[in-house]
Amino acid sequence: MAAHGEIEIRQEELLAEGARLGEEFGLGPCATARAAKRRPAQFGCGASMLAVAAGVGLPGLFIEGGVARIVIAVVGGVMAIAGLVMIVGWQDVTWDRLFVYGGGLAQIVRGEPEPLVVRWEDVVTVSLSFGMDDDSWDISSCTISGETSGRTGTSVTVDSAYGLGVVSELAREAERVLAARLVPGLIQAYESGEPVIFGEMTIDRQGITGAGGSEGCGG
Repeated sequence: MAAHGEIEIRQEELLAEGARLGEEFGLGPCATARAAKRRPAQFGCGASMLAVAAGVGLPGLFIEGGVARIVIAVVGGVMAIAGLVMIVGWQDVTWDRLFVYGGGLAQIVRGEPEPLVVRWEDVVTVSLSFGMDDDSWDISSCTISGETSGRTGTSVTVDSAYGLGVVSELAREAERVLAARLVPGLIQAYESGEPVIFGEMTIDRQGITGAGGSEGCGG
């Protein structure tokens, strides 16, 4: 399970945990082990209350009139104290853990009683979320979902809290694995005259058709 109240988590612990899970689920040697620090929601609420207290209290310094200044000072002070109490009193930190193997992924997530495991051979979807950073769009999270025996399986979601570049690297690997499994079948379907569907786009011998029947380039 994820560790609680730790200031840092050692790489040796991650690798040992990764080796154990790899052996338990038959995923092979652990190639990558990362941890993401998570704070409870109370921490964010406390920080927000401090920000609001500063926004209320600072303008109050320039208000003339004793009663108004006292009221604003009291309100700002109460919010500041409440925010500090929430931050100091809820310092219980948890660590989500991600392990990448030759055979798939394993993840330990706060609130999940068992590790989340997705094998590369079972991957059916790769979903990406994007965020704006320095006037450019970067991948902010990647969700990899697997399916076993026609039934929806487990999903592993990785975000930037695991470290710079981890999301992009994992997305590229998942797409590479998925393409190797799906592309040959899609090419075969197209060559046999069957339509190939990508979300709202359909590709066949007549061309590319989008939602609403709009057509693109002919084949």
